[in-house]
Amino acid sequence: MGISNLGLWIIFVLWTGIVSWISLRHISIRRKLDIRIVNNDETVITDDGYVVNEVMMARVDSEVLPYSLVQQTNATQVDNRAPLIQYQQP
Repeated sequence: MGISNLGLWIIFVLWTGIVSWISLRHISIRRKLDIRIVNNDETVITDDGYVVNEVMMARVDSEVLPYSLVQQTNATQVDNRAPLIQYQQP
């Protein structure tokens, strides 16, 4: 009971320490990346630690929706035959 239990505890503590270290390192790297993006650090694009697949230019308060199809049209004529829908508040 003494030796085998001690060996299991050592394995458990080592495994917990390794998993904790990996998790904290991942969280730290993500936090640093978020801070660099918020501060508009342009060196993120050329940094060897990151793989950048796509760069988009948008306003700071905009939101990018993945896989959304957007079609922009200019309305030049108004169709008066379309029914007018009015919203009434309850």
